[in-house]
Amino acid sequence: MVGGLKADTAQELGLLEGTPVFGGGGDVSLCQVGAGCVDVGDVNFYSGTSGWVCTTVDRMHLDIENLVAGVVGADPEI
Repeated sequence: MVGGLKADTAQELGLLEGTPVFGGGGDVSLCQVGAGCVDVGDVNFYSGTSGWVCTTVDRMHLDIENLVAGVVGADPEI
């Protein structure tokens, strides 16, 4: 949670002031969750306006030479 709705925004949306607001995630990591690929080693092939292949990992990875990175996208503990 990143905070609560401010009074003016809550009124504009028809919600209560202080309604919890949660930060979103990136397209790649949330596609992984939406596809049900939540266990380490799960693979998702995505094809849309762009495309990628993702594997769920349990720690950050960085391979600059091959332009491969693993980033934290969803934390099941939160």
